[in-house]
Amino acid sequence: MIPSAHVRVFSDGRVFLFAADAKGRVNIEYSSSLASDSVQVTSVGYKPFRLLCSELKKNENIVLESGNYFLGEVVVKTEKSRKRKTMKLGNTDLFALGAGRGMANFQYVLYIPYSMYAGTVLKVRYYMGSIVADRFKSIGTFKNRPFRVRLYEKDTLNNTVGRDMLDDILIVSTDKGGWFEVDVSQYGLEMPRQGVFAGFEILTKEYYTNREITKELMSTFDEENSTNSVLIGWTHQKKGTLIEKWRYNPFADKWSQEDGPPDSYYLINIEVEKDD
Repeated sequence: MIPSAHVRVFSDGRVFLFAADAKGRVNIEYSSSLASDSVQVTSVGYKPFRLLCSELKKNENIVLESGNYFLGEVVVKTEKSRKRKTMKLGNTDLFALGAGRGMANFQYVLYIPYSMYAGTVLKVRYYMGSIVADRFKSIGTFKNRPFRVRLYEKDTLNNTVGRDMLDDILIVSTDKGGWFEVDVSQYGLEMPRQGVFAGFEILTKEYYTNREITKELMSTFDEENSTNSVLIGWTHQKKGTLIEKWRYNPFADKWSQEDGPPDSYYLINIEVEKDD
């Protein structure tokens, strides 16, 4: 029983979205079904499950395999006997001029182009905002700000976000503002020549609700699913640079380039170890 699991039906270019109830049950009804239609079931903390709709039986139980990893802030030190040649790529500004909040289930990524040398991605770094605008009312110290780490290759053929580089669901959290580092060295991710989209995914409203942290994280000012606490820092775009900032909308199942805030881009970067 997985409450509020997400169920997507893919049918000839169309996507139908459903959500399980509090007991993990869902009724799937849609028009003009085809033999090639497939259904995908996802939930934070579990690996995605997909099969043909024709293989589904009424009242069938679908079992998802656990695949969650929780990490706090990680400090990585180099070995004394070996000096690593590393480089930070992406937005490496020291401070944020502001911070943006997002909607539950949405993803926000910054494109980081190839750096002209081969290497392994060691860390993903985020500048977490620590100030909430007055109109949302102060919510005090951020006790817990969980989000999912996302790394994608670039699909240069279609000029969009491409293959997911992380096989595991990597969820992290921090109580602090400022730079937050996540160690991904254990995955052995090679820097793709087409570049990397590095970013984060805000989790479901149910994820926060079930862990009794909704009061700390969710805004009641306007959108019910908008987060106060998962704030990503941004700064102005450097003169003469071309910055790609993208957003994933789960309701449309679509990636699109993001324009606002005006002339700004996310404070996200990666640390890459140069190959010997």
